[in-house]
Amino acid sequence: MKMPLRFAATLLVALLALATAQAGTDNKKPAKSDPVTVVNTPLPVRDAGIAKPFEGHCDGFFTANFSSSESCTIAVPAGNQLVVQAVSALANIDPGLVALSFDLQQSKSGGASGGHRFPMRFLGPVNFTPGAHDLDAFAAAQSFTWYFDPTATGVVCYMNLSDVHTSNRANIFSCTVTGYLVPQ
Repeated sequence: MKMPLRFAATLLVALLALATAQAGTDNKKPAKSDPVTVVNTPLPVRDAGIAKPFEGHCDGFFTANFSSSESCTIAVPAGNQLVVQAVSALANIDPGLVALSFDLQQSKSGGASGGHRFPMRFLGPVNFTPGAHDLDAFAAAQSFTWYFDPTATGVVCYMNLSDVHTSNRANIFSCTVTGYLVPQ
């Protein structure tokens, strides 16, 4: 029986020594250190409230027997960067032709560059004359975000057809761009 009693006494002494050591450290002052200097440097922040909504629209015309691709341009106001958030296009063309795609590009001083291509979808016949099949309608719409180069001066919309049109009817297309302008 001496062994368990000796063990209990040793354990009790160890716990008392540990408790005394812990109590002694609470009264010590922390060591001095060098002063810490905090510098408040303002970060450049753009206020989202200064962006202005933007919507631009242009129309293009296919010249008979000339070209299967035409374009129109939407100007970006000077001193602003355009952020495109959605585009749409509509084409009314001769039956038998197909509006393959429309392209969107940035217009800069060196010409149009960079861009996106969107497929067109057949909507059906357009009947300006009752009972006639005058033109076919195609459309496309896409939402996305595209931050234009701050030096871009406009948006160029290209419409691409399967062939040139040969009729006397006006084959036309339109392009609409929406987003916002950020002053530069």
